[in-house]
Amino acid sequence: MKAQVLTVLLGCLLAGCASAPEPVEINTIVSSDKADFAARVVGREGLVFWTPSRSDVAKALPGIMVFLRGEAPSLAGQFGQYRRQFMGIIVDGRKRIYCSFLRLDGREADGRALPAGSKGDGPAAFRLEYDIESGECGELQVSGE
Repeated sequence: MKAQVLTVLLGCLLAGCASAPEPVEINTIVSSDKADFAARVVGREGLVFWTPSRSDVAKALPGIMVFLRGEAPSLAGQFGQYRRQFMGIIVDGRKRIYCSFLRLDGREADGRALPAGSKGDGPAAFRLEYDIESGECGELQVSGE
């Protein structure tokens, strides 16, 4: 009986190593011409949109991490387990990046399988806004905890 269990476990391990995982694109920037649809999906209708550049997003990420470490440390600790979508919005005349985070389906950001027991830990998604001028985050919403 033990030999059968070991054989099955070994087979599963070898099968998992047989092929390299597909890379997962974790950062998506939504262009302003497509942002209206994305905004309706997340309930942020009636806004003016702009398209953040990759450098805008790169500048925002450290501020987002600082914010999460202070406001939601568990999210900061699992940051690599989320796909990220960024959309430029203008609120009260100020440019913001609306950031949506959706849990990867059992994979690390680089495509490797998550460790056993980590899939499903924590919220399924969260959202926040990053103000370009001030570098501050706010409007954190967490769903699927």
